[in-house]
Amino acid sequence: MIKITLQFQIIICLLFICNPSFSQQEKDSIVLTHHLFPKFTDGVVHFKNGQLANAKLNYDTYLDQMQFLGTDELIMTLKEPEKLFKVSVENREFYYINNNFLELISNDPIPLYTRIHHERLAVKIGAYGNAHPASSIESLATFDSGDGRFSKLAKDENVTFSPTLIFYITNKGITRSIASPNDLLKCFSSDKELIKKELKQQNTKFNSLESVQKIVDWINSKNIRD
Repeated sequence: MIKITLQFQIIICLLFICNPSFSQQEKDSIVLTHHLFPKFTDGVVHFKNGQLANAKLNYDTYLDQMQFLGTDELIMTLKEPEKLFKVSVENREFYYINNNFLELISNDPIPLYTRIHHERLAVKIGAYGNAHPASSIESLATFDSGDGRFSKLAKDENVTFSPTLIFYITNKGITRSIASPNDLLKCFSSDKELIKKELKQQNTKFNSLESVQKIVDWINSKNIRD
């Protein structure tokens, strides 16, 4: 079991998810597929004061929290993430920017970041097994498992998680999300027509990492900053 230093100020998010004594109903009430990594993985937390802490880390894309394994395999979350410089897991780096952990994709003069967020979709099963999702969609704002309670499913509910890939760039010290051509153009005060022309030529799709990275790489290659 790893030792967590006192530099972590923590709160309990979920209880005993690895405890084999749980009933099958309790096991089924917890879904782990919305974690970014398939298991908690060795990583390093870098504090702004220069100190480091090692831990088994994972990112919960539903709760938008960087989590680690504490004593007795409890899943814990980092409190006061604004005191962190970055979190490294395997060869991936995450920075706490705009109240979210963003993964660095390219460290160019105009850096590109991504964030994956999962919405929880609770679908009620009606008569004859028919699903009625429209009346039962729950988002992060209406579902809270951050106080140690389980989210138990009703017998007539199925739950899935719907992923969203969100892109960010930083220009002149300001980090903005980009979900459309207009969002990207707002990040630059000049060369808008040049960028707009290239967006059309590349047929940039803002739901594709490869496509967005291509246009950001092009902007960096042209030294567009303003």
